[in-house]
Amino acid sequence: MTPLVVAAGLQAIYAVSAERAAMLGGLEEKARSLAELMVDVVGPSLALDDPHGVEEGLGYVERDSDFAFSAVLAADGRVVGFQGPAARRAELVAPLSLVSVPRVLPGRDVLVALHPLRPGTKELGTVAIGLRTASARAAVARMVVRVVAIATVGILVALGVVLLMASAILRRNRDLKLIMDNVGQGFLSVKRNGELLPEHSAILETWFGPWKPGHPIWGYLATEAPQLADWFELFWDNVTAEILPVEVALSQLPNRTLVGQKTFELLYRPIHRGTQLTHILIVISDITPAVERERATVEQRELVSLFQWLLKDRHGLLEFFADGKRLKDDICAAAPPAAAAASSRVALKRQVHTLKGNCGVFNLSSVAGVCQELETRIAEEAAGLSGEDRGKLDKAWQDAEGRLQLLLGEADETRRLEIEASEHQALLAAIGQGAPHPALFELVCTWSGEPVRRRLDRLGKQASALARQLHKGEISVRVDAGGLRLPKGALAAFWSNISHVVRNAVDHGLELPEERAASGKSEAGSLTLRASVRGGRLVVEVEDDGRGVPWEKLALRAISLGLPAETPADLVEALFSDGVSTRDEVTEISGRGVGMSAVRAACLETGGTVQVSSQPGRGTRFEFSWSAEVLTRGPVPSPSKPGTTASGHAAAPGAQLPGPGRVQAH
Repeated sequence: MTPLVVAAGLQAIYAVSAERAAMLGGLEEKARSLAELMVDVVGPSLALDDPHGVEEGLGYVERDSDFAFSAVLAADGRVVGFQGPAARRAELVAPLSLVSVPRVLPGRDVLVALHPLRPGTKELGTVAIGLRTASARAAVARMVVRVVAIATVGILVALGVVLLMASAILRRNRDLKLIMDNVGQGFLSVKRNGELLPEHSAILETWFGPWKPGHPIWGYLATEAPQLADWFELFWDNVTAEILPVEVALSQLPNRTLVGQKTFELLYRPIHRGTQLTHILIVISDITPAVERERATVEQRELVSLFQWLLKDRHGLLEFFADGKRLKDDICAAAPPAAAAASSRVALKRQVHTLKGNCGVFNLSSVAGVCQELETRIAEEAAGLSGEDRGKLDKAWQDAEGRLQLLLGEADETRRLEIEASEHQALLAAIGQGAPHPALFELVCTWSGEPVRRRLDRLGKQASALARQLHKGEISVRVDAGGLRLPKGALAAFWSNISHVVRNAVDHGLELPEERAASGKSEAGSLTLRASVRGGRLVVEVEDDGRGVPWEKLALRAISLGLPAETPADLVEALFSDGVSTRDEVTEISGRGVGMSAVRAACLETGGTVQVSSQPGRGTRFEFSWSAEVLTRGPVPSPSKPGTTASGHAAAPGAQLPGPGRVQAH
């Protein structure tokens, strides 16, 4: 009997010890799991400095039966979120500290798991989950009471212990599933080979259908999100091939996708065992409301900008929309990629670049953003635009036109006539001097034309705004239009593209204030915009006092592209050639080598000529000229069978190219 009692006692003691270790170990594992889970729940809110989101995220673990408290420490050690008894807050957070690796702080009453918040290499802070140990200690106490019973009914007691342990594990699993099923994000894990694990958030089934554990993630997504599924299947091999670092491979997976009417954001976290990648945690969030708010903000901002433009330059805004619609229609009518010839792609690049620049001037960021995407795609893929590309641009433009129409209402803009005060005074003076009726008639008839000064003033304002944007300070802009008016629509293509020259003058030509001061110039750069009639020709000039064209750098760039660069005429030809830029990087303003070729093509297309004069450190002058007949003949139609320039640009019959006798390149 004694051996049996001893054996039963030893078995009971062993069982109690094992159960105590299991309870505390299970509690530690549970705390670690909850802390790791909360990293993904509150991490985005902490990264976005959203204390309310952090507090709300921490609240998800309050339902756990062992919950004591939860907290988040920022990178500077501040407590930025806390859930738990307010009276014990100071006591509970006192031992907390930032950690770089997961840690567990044992305690008699509360066990605390600490987990670092580290997206990539950036330390955001630490998540702390505290669980009460009272349940575990009470269970151990109950086991001690049962020692006597275990001595007599050892097998039954052992069976009871097993059942109790199983119940605790099931309870922990239920608690974890309760958390995952009651958050607005979708949590799932996949094996290294892309196979889905059983654990997941219930909301995923609402979004993508019944769960399919054991199936590849792309197979599960194929029904509701086929494009997302194709992307996963195409790039998942990069994750498993171990050719690229796993973080780089995961960055190639989609981080945002549109499924039906919902926009989802996807975050990936690799899970390692030692150095071995075992599985990947994927967090899917429905960000549709945020995207809609962002879109509404952009629309509201553009609506306000359009209203301001209507107040200060109604005619210029309406003309921009008319010209922009023409450009948009030309772009959308371009040949598809398979049929796009090289010359067509050149024209397409010019049109997209011009539309982007003009939309930027009028703060239509929605259309300018689409143009930036299309411009990059054309440059990278050396192709035309797909039907999807054209549809995206058309939709963005129609939305912008709709916002303008809200402001215009039913107004008939064709019945408006605007005159300057000086023109009114000139008429009164002519009448007072007894001018003959034919002279008065001719004077009044000119009022139907568009004042050139309005065009130049608009360009000057664009230049001043761009100079401030580029930190070049307030520049001196001089406008001289000589009272000229042009028939409406005359030189429309040229006016649409001349902004490229003005932007280049500010961006490339004018130096920063400190550079100008160091070279003995005034800190404020100077830009002159002039229109006049000289020698029977209409002349439009853009002149700056900046650093001048870097002819040597331009020559090197031209040679690298196989272009002639021996004479001044060669260099000017290179200056206006597609793909040539003296910039080393591409920005939203310049660097693609498209704008200058577009403006020359527009000038030649309208029957004009171009002259360039530039001296290092002294500045640059562009001179565009047309026969003075353009002042009376109205819009210049594009020729049905245009000739071509030396660089393949379309030119109207009689257009003159810059040549040795017409170009000054000092």
